[in-house]
Amino acid sequence: MDQFADLSLVEKMHKVGYALLEMEESIDVLMHNASVYLKKKTVIAYGLKTTFTVNYLAPFVITYILKDKFKRKDKGRIIFVSSEGY
Repeated sequence: MDQFADLSLVEKMHKVGYALLEMEESIDVLMHNASVYLKKKTVIAYGLKTTFTVNYLAPFVITYILKDKFKRKDKGRIIFVSSEGY
C-alpha cells in the first residue's frame, strides 16, 4: 500500500500513520525516504521550519503512531534514509 501526503502538514502525517495502522496486514519494513532541501527558509502554520518538519518530525510522528504494530512483529524493521543535502 502506497500512501502519499504533504509531510509538511502535521494533519497529513497523522492521516498516513493512522491509515497504515488500520491495515490488517502486518508491516515488515517501514522506510522513511521523504526529504526536502529548500534554499530559502520557509515556515509552516505552526511556526516550524518546513525542512525540519518534513525531514525529522514527519518520520518520528509516523513511526510513533505505528510503534505498537512493530512490537507485535518479531522481525519488523524501520529504515531511515538520509542525504548530505540537509
